[in-house]
Amino acid sequence: MRTKETNIASENVQNSVGKQLQQLREEKGLSLVDVSENTRISVKNLKALEEHDYAKLPADTFTKGHLILYATFLEIDGNQTAARFMAERSATHRPGKTSRMQFENHSLNPDKFAEPSHIHPMTVAGILLALILISFTSFCLYTSWNPFSFLFDRTKTISNSVMGVFLPDQTVSPTLVYGKQLVVQAKFNQDTDVKITRDEQAQDQLLFLPGQAIEWQAARELRLEISPPGSAEILVNGKPVAFPPEHNGIFLFQLKQ
Repeated sequence: MRTKETNIASENVQNSVGKQLQQLREEKGLSLVDVSENTRISVKNLKALEEHDYAKLPADTFTKGHLILYATFLEIDGNQTAARFMAERSATHRPGKTSRMQFENHSLNPDKFAEPSHIHPMTVAGILLALILISFTSFCLYTSWNPFSFLFDRTKTISNSVMGVFLPDQTVSPTLVYGKQLVVQAKFNQDTDVKITRDEQAQDQLLFLPGQAIEWQAARELRLEISPPGSAEILVNGKPVAFPPEHNGIFLFQLKQ
């Protein structure tokens, strides 16, 4: 039985999405560095995708985006590849059943049983809470410290941090595009809000549905704000571009002739 299970596990590895991506890459004579330079996915993440090393992969949204970019670069269906990969991950991390041998080998020694408690746990918890409150009140009275002022300042700091996360990033480093034109194509895999600014034109705000695609052209500069990040495949002058995780789905492309 153990040999049979080993053979099944080996077959699953050979048929996994990661193994197929690796085989396609090697058939095209590409190294991980080659793929990284073309897709802007780090070598570390590419290796984790091929080896199904889930612990080293980023959040699901970025993992799906990487898979779509990688598969598209290898000229296979990106959305289907990402869906299969996530399904394999879910199957691998499905909680296993507890082995009966763990119970059969576990010795239940009556000498190790705890003596029944004569004090109700809630009573003990109440006493501890009262002691903590008394100690805290005494400390505040002794030091003349107002804890509510601290909480107010802390809440204000947290609020400013949250606002900093959700406000649009105005300091995005531009991605230089070399050539005679700036053409950006997007294909969406879920409901997506898009804000786009081209050259000196006013900003447009659009909504796209799964399966829709669009192309934009600009003479000098094009800025995209895509929400949620990772919800589209982006190509610039025909080459796939990875979502920059540090900029929350904001792209700034500038033409360099």
